Amino acid sequence: RSKEINAFSAPGGFVYISSGFLRELPDEDAVAAVLAHEIAHVAKRHGVNAISNAKLFSALTDLGQASASVAASQVSSPIDLGEITAIFSESVSGVVDKLLTKGFDRRQEYEADLYAAELLQRAGYDPNALVRVLGVLETHAKGEQGGWYATHPAPSERISEISSDFSFP
Repeated sequence: RSKEINAFSAPGGFVYISSGFLRELPDEDAVAAVLAHEIAHVAKRHGVNAISNAKLFSALTDLGQASASVAASQVSSPIDLGEITAIFSESVSGVVDKLLTKGFDRRQEYEADLYAAELLQRAGYDPNALVRVLGVLETHAKGEQGGWYATHPAPSERISEISSDFSFP
């Protein structure tokens, strides 16, 4: 529940749309367009790639090494759960920052738009709804700094990109 206009997906298929965004969407096709875009991120594994790029695997390796080190030393001293928890917490914070604050890169956003248009068409929705949603976002973009506007390319750029790569009916 937020007035902010935003939607995002997480690895595993979780998709979130703010109530503020839902209020701006004019019809079912527009809601389907937003969902299709976020599903595209999941299907294309953008979240998994973002986590990799956020060095989660490196962080988990550090966590494993710290755990092994602490476990090996437990013979003479107690396990330092605080140290292990701090390492894990830092890793999770990096992932959350990457997925929610920074979003996906421009190439991934364009790829998700194209895939979403294809999904919409195959599911019987109007693929032009994606362009209409981007138009709604363009209208609200003036003066906005946070939420969706902080993590996505300009709607006009995305409209141009999708229009050149997808044959709309």
